Amino acid sequence: MKWALPELRSGAARELAAAYASGRVDLWAPDLYVAEVTNTVWKKCYLLHELTPEEASRALGALLATLPELAPSSSLAAQALQLGLKLGISTYDALYAALALQVGCPLVTEDQRLLERAAPVLGRVFPLSEAVARIG
Repeated sequence: MKWALPELRSGAARELAAAYASGRVDLWAPDLYVAEVTNTVWKKCYLLHELTPEEASRALGALLATLPELAPSSSLAAQALQLGLKLGISTYDALYAALALQVGCPLVTEDQRLLERAAPVLGRVFPLSEAVARIG
């Protein structure tokens, strides 16, 4: 969301998106990502009235135009369940952690609870600003 809408640390998110667009980094997400960003745009428009319908459409278009590589959630579900139970995180969050383990990449998140709980198992879990700094 942060690279399509002005939010806290949007600049760092846009830097990460630019690094992905230029091929300097790979970005992965479970296919759940599409539903999550669509729902967040809807929420910001319909429930919070932070966006007009036109702004919501533009934001979703920008997000869909810069999709990370998507992995099927079905291939991550069993591991996500185990991680969710072990770490006390939602299976939605655990899908991202399972994908990081499966791909062998760091998990980048702004969710402080996920950072704290996933770090002991994943090892490489970074907040957005630190991940961008590591890109250089």
